[in-house]
Amino acid sequence: MPLYAALIVASNLPRTASQIAIVRSQVPTLPIVLVLDEEDPLALISEGVKAGVNAILDTGSTPRELRAALSTIDASGLFLSGYAVERLQCRRTPFVHAAPGPDVLSPRQREVLSMVADGMSTAEIADTLGVSPRTVDSHRLAISRRLGLHNVADLIRYAMTERLLPT
Repeated sequence: MPLYAALIVASNLPRTASQIAIVRSQVPTLPIVLVLDEEDPLALISEGVKAGVNAILDTGSTPRELRAALSTIDASGLFLSGYAVERLQCRRTPFVHAAPGPDVLSPRQREVLSMVADGMSTAEIADTLGVSPRTVDSHRLAISRRLGLHNVADLIRYAMTERLLPT
């Protein structure tokens, strides 16, 4: 488990985004754990994933979830608490139900979507696939257009629904 991690309690979206940016600029490799409050959890989850946080918990998270989050961070993954997953699954918008199946995506696009949903940054995806970050951005744009999904939270929700998350 990591020895240190930044713990940011999400109070509002602009302030939280600023806090994440400050931590990332000062100590880029420090794991960040985002703790959600009740303000707008979906927007905070989306912002946290985009900013590359390592774990998203909530004020009601149990010690067991905290240990699981730290273990996931140690394995270089993204941990979402049960509350965060529930928020992603509960807020279903009409276009999520109408989104086409994953067969409209190329195998590479499905792979990129899976990595995005797993919380990997553009740079990490590019390194893993051996392509440039611009190529990853092109894939993400094509995925968004084909599926009609326009933010990271919707892409994660879609990947969860279609069972495209890595095992």
